Amino acid sequence: MVGKGMVAVKKLSKTFGVHENKFHKEVECLVKAKHKNIVRFLGYCSDTQGIPANHEGKFVMAEVQNWLLCFEFASNGSLDKYINGS
Repeated sequence: MVGKGMVAVKKLSKTFGVHENKFHKEVECLVKAKHKNIVRFLGYCSDTQGIPANHEGKFVMAEVQNWLLCFEFASNGSLDKYINGS
């Protein structure tokens, strides 16, 4: 929660094909987007964790990178229900 409101968080992982440069460009666009019909971008968090993995029979520590995008929460439900009329 921020102040008295809720926050929507979108989690992105590098395993889903998101690359750091592309992520930072996306954040730049989100910061610039200002419109009454677009939820406000509040910020982001970046985290890298090491997880144990077996690679070619050897124990290694693999890095998993995650990014969290934080937006104001829109309480009227999913936009999908308005677009598809369900």
